[in-house]
Amino acid sequence: MSANPEQLPAYLSQLRTYMPLREFMKRILLLGSMIVLALALWELRLILLMTFLAIIIAVSLDIPVRRLQYYGMRRGLAMLIVLVVTIVSLALLVTVIGTPIVTQSQNLIDDLPSALQTLRDDYEARAERSTLLPNINFDQLLGTGDTSGVISPDAVTGGALLVTSVGSFVVSLAVNFIVIIIVSMYLLAEPQTYAN
Repeated sequence: MSANPEQLPAYLSQLRTYMPLREFMKRILLLGSMIVLALALWELRLILLMTFLAIIIAVSLDIPVRRLQYYGMRRGLAMLIVLVVTIVSLALLVTVIGTPIVTQSQNLIDDLPSALQTLRDDYEARAERSTLLPNINFDQLLGTGDTSGVISPDAVTGGALLVTSVGSFVVSLAVNFIVIIIVSMYLLAEPQTYAN
């Protein structure tokens, strides 16, 4: 009598197959390791980004340094020349681009009150001609009357916190930039050592 494979005995259909404990532990450890690695990368993201930027700068500066070495210059002197030329070029670029930006920002600050007054006059003229636009009392809205209670202690505290956070950000940015440049110079000085 041959058994039909489609008809299993009742006791076999109730059996459950379990994953071996060893395989289960491997999978749990793999998942845990992946989570720990992801968290570590997230916590180290700033360091990894700074290292990546330092490598990009070092590789970019290595090209002219090698070119100067090709013409017989020592690596240290070639690095110094390339670094000085790069810093001077960046300073000139900031000066050329920064001066018009500062001038235009100052012009915007100077022209803003008259532009707002023109906008206000235009709105008031249109509001008089149209029934759809509400009449707005800008003097009352802007509080151009009594200004003694305009600055509250909360505003002073908020302003101090804003200045502190902006200052902290600028200092942090400057320190990070200096660290990136220093690491770039180390990478540029001995590229083969760090590549190995």
